[in-house]
Amino acid sequence: MIGKVKGRLMFYFILATIIVLLIGLLFFKIKRSQDPKTVLTTLALIGVVLFFTYISRTIFVHKPLFVIHLALLLISWYGLLRYLVKDKMHLWMILAPLSSTLFFFIMALFFREHA
Repeated sequence: MIGKVKGRLMFYFILATIIVLLIGLLFFKIKRSQDPKTVLTTLALIGVVLFFTYISRTIFVHKPLFVIHLALLLISWYGLLRYLVKDKMHLWMILAPLSSTLFFFIMALFFREHA
């Protein structure tokens, strides 16, 4: 029981730290370019990557898929940070965890047990 609570607290602590760092990078990006389209695009990309990070808690049920999802999630975070720092967007990197998320939902839809 205590291990699960520690794991959840660590997950939320890491997620909060990442959000604070992203807000800092976003602030510097806004300061650098005053274009509102760029700011909205960046906010949308941050939201997408945070969604994929949060959805990984439900994918944890299937361990092999979870490992693949984590690898794709790291690629996604790298793509987001690369966009924030160098202004080079690679959308395939940012949307990489979408494949494992869709596979999880399709697997849950078609291969669930009927009790």
